[in-house]
Amino acid sequence: MMPAERCDLGLAAEDFWVQPSKNTLDRATGIIPRLLYERLDEFGFDFTVLYPSAGLLVPRMEDNEGAERSRALSICISATIFATSRITPAAIIPMYTPEEAIEELDYSIGRLGLKVAMMGHPVPRPIPQVSRELPEATRWARRMDVFGLESAFNYDPVWARCVELGVPASFHSGSRGFGFRLSPLNFTYNRIGHFTAALEAICKAIFMGGVTRRFHPRSTHLMTTRLAESSAVPQTPSNDNDPSSEIDSMECFVYVLGSRGKNGYRTYVGWTTDLERRLAEHNAGTGARSTRGRVWVLLYVEQHASRRDAMSREWHLKRDRRLRKRLARSG
Repeated sequence: MMPAERCDLGLAAEDFWVQPSKNTLDRATGIIPRLLYERLDEFGFDFTVLYPSAGLLVPRMEDNEGAERSRALSICISATIFATSRITPAAIIPMYTPEEAIEELDYSIGRLGLKVAMMGHPVPRPIPQVSRELPEATRWARRMDVFGLESAFNYDPVWARCVELGVPASFHSGSRGFGFRLSPLNFTYNRIGHFTAALEAICKAIFMGGVTRRFHPRSTHLMTTRLAESSAVPQTPSNDNDPSSEIDSMECFVYVLGSRGKNGYRTYVGWTTDLERRLAEHNAGTGARSTRGRVWVLLYVEQHASRRDAMSREWHLKRDRRLRKRLARSG
């Protein structure tokens, strides 16, 4: 589209350099996970979470189209990007309605085994009065739903399911094309800071809407928001009096449960700060969704000094099939 056409339609200039070809090695690294893995030390990365750029717009599509495409992307991601001790891919979670978000969380996290949920954000909603009185203008008149404040739906069941599944609710999105980022001629003007602006909005809404009070980090996990372009935010030194430091240093347990049923013996790996309480929750049907309807016994437990260590160990134990089979035989 020519600049004059963009000016006439009020459309923002889009990116023109998303596929650089001069440095072919770096270009290939961005699309080949195995090559990225081999270069992690070169980049100075200990661990990386892969957020697929192709999935940024898909979760915000309406009329179930976003849900269907998000499912297809998550299946593709789980089949082509193998999680390692240093790389894990993110599932694509549509957020147009709470129901579709919960369904995809159960599928991508519970069934596919992905460890990170990238929630679609923000969701453009039609303005009711415009839809009633000027339906032909509905596509141009939208407001951005940031879930925590004045949302069209109650998203508390989504946050609750994240807690239940033990997965952080993370966000990675931009804000080009609306607000002050609508220059039809200057893409760089639209681009600078747009990730930070979008994620500031969701952070404020979740905090001011009381989500962080209703779903406290001590429950099972911290709800986290990925701050893209975080280099623009000054890094503060660690503080021993900071509540987040206290939470991370809490004594934790990593455990393996076993259950015998008509379909054979099953094991489950998890982590907790209160082993007795968590085992009781699993047996009462209020623990993880995959443990419901069974009687579980404790097969194995390890004690760790911090939440971070426990989560890391849990990740490895879930993939140690040999140990789990040996524990199942002994149980």
